[in-house]
Amino acid sequence: MLGLLDLHPSKPNGSGYTQVRCAIHGGDHPSLSIHMARGNWRCFACGEARGDALELYRRAPRRHRHR
Repeated sequence: MLGLLDLHPSKPNGSGYTQVRCAIHGGDHPSLSIHMARGNWRCFACGEARGDALELYRRAPRRHRHR
C-alpha cells in the first residue's frame, strides 16, 4: 500500500510502527504513523485522521497515488 501512495517509510520501531509524511494533508515532517504488520495508521498532525490501509488509500488525494 505504501508503494501505491508513493510513501517512503522509516525503519519500524520496536512496536512495529513507522513514520511517513502524511499522504492526506502533506506536510514537511513525518506525522503519519503506520503499523507495518496490521496496516492501521494515524496522523498526529490531523488528529482525527486514522483507519486501515484501504481507508488511507481512499482519503489520499490522487496526486499522491502512484499508477
